[in-house]
Amino acid sequence: MSPSQQLTIEQAISQAEKAARQGNVAVARQLYNAILRHQSNHPIATQGLRKLQQELPYHQLLPAQMADPSPDQINALINLYHSGQMTKAEQACKELMQTYPESLTVLNVLGAALAGQGQFQQAVQVFDNMIQLKPNLAEAYINRGVALKKLGQLEAAAADYEKAIRLKRNLAETYIDRGNTLTELGQLEVAAANYEKAIRLKLDLAETYINRGNALTELGQLEVAAANYEKVIQLKPDSAEAYNNRGNALTELGRPEAAVESYSKAIELKPNLVEAYSGRGDALTELGQLEAAMDSYDQAIELQPDYAEAYINRSDALTKLGQLEAAVDSCNRAIQIQPDYAEAYINHGNALQELGRLGEAVENYRKAISIAPQNGLFWADYAECLQSMKPTSCGNDFVHDLLQMLEQPTVSPHGLSETVISALRYYPKFLRILELFKSNHADKDIDHLTVQLSTIPLLLRVMELSPIADLDVERMFSKMRASMLTRVTSGRGEAQGLPFYAALTIHCFTNEYVFSESEEEKQKIELLQEEVKSTLEKGKPVPPTRIAVLGAYRPLSSFSWADDLLRFKWPNDMKKVIIAQVNDVREEQALRPNIPRLTARENKVSQAVRNQYEENPYPRWIKTGLRDKPKTIIQVLQAIKIHHNLEAQQFSNEPDILVAGCGTGQHALITASRFLNCNVLAMDLSLSSLSYAMRKTQELGITNIEYMQGDILKLDQLERQFDIIESVGVLHHMDDPLAGWKVLVDRLRSDGLMKIGLCIVI
Repeated sequence: MSPSQQLTIEQAISQAEKAARQGNVAVARQLYNAILRHQSNHPIATQGLRKLQQELPYHQLLPAQMADPSPDQINALINLYHSGQMTKAEQACKELMQTYPESLTVLNVLGAALAGQGQFQQAVQVFDNMIQLKPNLAEAYINRGVALKKLGQLEAAAADYEKAIRLKRNLAETYIDRGNTLTELGQLEVAAANYEKAIRLKLDLAETYINRGNALTELGQLEVAAANYEKVIQLKPDSAEAYNNRGNALTELGRPEAAVESYSKAIELKPNLVEAYSGRGDALTELGQLEAAMDSYDQAIELQPDYAEAYINRSDALTKLGQLEAAVDSCNRAIQIQPDYAEAYINHGNALQELGRLGEAVENYRKAISIAPQNGLFWADYAECLQSMKPTSCGNDFVHDLLQMLEQPTVSPHGLSETVISALRYYPKFLRILELFKSNHADKDIDHLTVQLSTIPLLLRVMELSPIADLDVERMFSKMRASMLTRVTSGRGEAQGLPFYAALTIHCFTNEYVFSESEEEKQKIELLQEEVKSTLEKGKPVPPTRIAVLGAYRPLSSFSWADDLLRFKWPNDMKKVIIAQVNDVREEQALRPNIPRLTARENKVSQAVRNQYEENPYPRWIKTGLRDKPKTIIQVLQAIKIHHNLEAQQFSNEPDILVAGCGTGQHALITASRFLNCNVLAMDLSLSSLSYAMRKTQELGITNIEYMQGDILKLDQLERQFDIIESVGVLHHMDDPLAGWKVLVDRLRSDGLMKIGLCIVI
């Protein structure tokens, strides 16, 4: 059958490739042969047949067995299989099995022939029979694993490959099969290890180096991934895929010029490789060569008009060119092609935000997050947009989004708190209570108010996570705290609304007890803490709301009886208070002696500053917004639009960074998550601040920060230099800020970068 009679050659090629991917070897072979009958030297059909021939053995054919038919009969079966005559091979196997029902060789060919026709479930049953006959037959597990993988049963397939490896450890292909399966399961580290074992068995496996490189790229091990692609290029210099994938790794490593060269070589080898055109566009965008990037994206789209990724990348370049309406159109085209493409909605949202169409932008961010809720960058973009607009409602969906957003590692609760409070002003229950306090006609039943506020999870969570810079809310909280103090000392039994009590306690601790207090409150607090002390000395438990109120006025760790609180079992809301105000403080105190010190002597101004922060480590914080994907120095500078000739400067791929005056660690952590492959030295005068920073760093599992106590003026004692030095909110505290600045400059490498933040009082 000529494809021109029923299908175009392009359609036949597409169907043949689809059949081959699905494992339907017989159909794929038939289509390729039909194409070659019509066009004898068609390169894709010729290559497709060759590839099928390489993949045909469902695995090694078994050696002759006692229960096998004659060698001539076996050879006839194998010839039918190798020639792609799967139906005839199946029929011949079934006929022979009537005489040789336990022939492993016949069963093996039968299973392979069934799989070659896409009948994978039936193939699995045949391989099951083989395993029952011979449980230690590695080939049977391998073949069943291949069929299970085709059925999408990846866990079972990986288990079969593992069993085969235990039985026969010298089959490189089995490690490759297992690596491919584990890659699909997302178990990239184990997959990479399997590829490594395959390479050790057969050092010339170019395809395996590519697979290993791909897994390492996903793991973020870009240098090693690039080295694997280099190895492929050595083994197979005409591998366009290797050049393309190396280009991807180089782009991620911040080497866009080298990436452009690699993509161009891939295109030279394979002019229709659309991924290379799109990748080259990305690298050119990184270089700021936006017009050239547009040309590359357009070439990709010309080759493949339904290539959604090219439209998305093109929209990014258009946004940077300021052609925002065109960027929106490009995103719309991508969404038409692939409606579940999360990145398309994010780029669409970014372009709309630039156009000031914030409501439409929000809808696009929400759509992206509904598709990929685990992507921290998407949440960060959504949060940034919300901070640029004033909410006009507070429906359940919006509340749900804000609650999820507050928990994202990439989102700063402090930056989002204004949006949350603005939204809550449209939440009837909260608004009624706020208006009561604003009008000074608050309900005298404080239990009713605290119970009501305890049923607003969004309010409680933002109180726990961030100070709230809203005068009305601060006044309400201050008045409520006083009323709560009066309530717990009234002798009327246990107060109600513990969730709000606990949230306000953590809030006051985090905002450094900024609320004012009257003399009457001070007297009541003194009496309350004495009562609590007396109760604890008798070994009796204290009502949790009484402890919460004390913690809302004074750090619990400051009381002599604080450690006694650890002996009791507390409700979940109060556990947070005890952990924050007792456990964490004790952990910080244990960390203090282990902090390296640059010098023990400071000048008078430095000593005064240090004493201030030893008493009050500032700012206390619960969580901060960390970067979800670290970038190279050049990528960071491009993102913040630094006007500098970036191409003329050589930046380190593993920068050493000094954060001078790191405080309680937020600055150091954000920097450590911002720069790729960086090592950070974070220094501060205050041991209290540093121990807070160390505890939070360990809590977050960040390992590329080293903390040190010391005075900037003594940095000349440190025989180290840095690629980047950051010092924000520090120099203006010094007796001679310029002297401190000069010390920092002396620690900077010749091509280094410095970020300085100053507060100028007029």
